Amino acid sequence: MGGRRMVAAVGVTLCSILALMVQGERAEAQSRVSIYDLYVFDWLGAVKVVWKAAGPEEDEAVFQIYRSEVQNGPFTLIQEIRRGDRDFLDPLTGNYVFYDRKVKRDRSYYYQVRLRGTNMVLGPARALARSGPPGT
Repeated sequence: MGGRRMVAAVGVTLCSILALMVQGERAEAQSRVSIYDLYVFDWLGAVKVVWKAAGPEEDEAVFQIYRSEVQNGPFTLIQEIRRGDRDFLDPLTGNYVFYDRKVKRDRSYYYQVRLRGTNMVLGPARALARSGPPGT
């Protein structure tokens, strides 16, 4: 009877170790993704936030978009985007693009893009929200 309990305990322990190893591999794989080249600018009454990501295609990542009305924050999370989400990918450039339509005219906004689960942060980058086509 005691032998069965020992086998069960060893089985549970091995399963726990394997689960931790898989989680560690996922975290390590996620850290192989990097973000760079953050640009923000007025775009038809919204602010267009553009950045690039690199790393193995099979690695999952989540990009977090933060906004503030002052350069040093506090910043508020306004959007999370999964890597590879075609709703946010420019098919011509491969850049990620997010349009912040919840802005007020003639106000400056500061943006950060963070890679969730890491210490990678782009920004802050400033944009002035105006109405109308770019350059007007």
